[in-house]
Amino acid sequence: GKPSAPNAPWPQPQYLNASSDYVYIDPNFFVIHSNLKDCDVIDNALQRYKSIFFPPKISIQNPDRLDESRILLSVFILIQSKQCHTYPQLRDDQSCK
Repeated sequence: GKPSAPNAPWPQPQYLNASSDYVYIDPNFFVIHSNLKDCDVIDNALQRYKSIFFPPKISIQNPDRLDESRILLSVFILIQSKQCHTYPQLRDDQSCK
């Protein structure tokens, strides 16, 4: 194989719509929701990704002019099986949309 491009998501999703558009994420207000409540696998992943999204050593600078329509306030993760499995299941579909 060949190495991923810089800043490319990994694992590579089945479909990726990349553009030069951007959004702002304010770590003080950004929230990630899931349809599975009290699921250790999801809860632990969300905690892991918070430190990736908002590393402690990064300095955040507010832009001079902020277009409020470009502020991302939340992300919703929809688990279609609606089940919290600790281990992968035989017929799991791990594709991303």
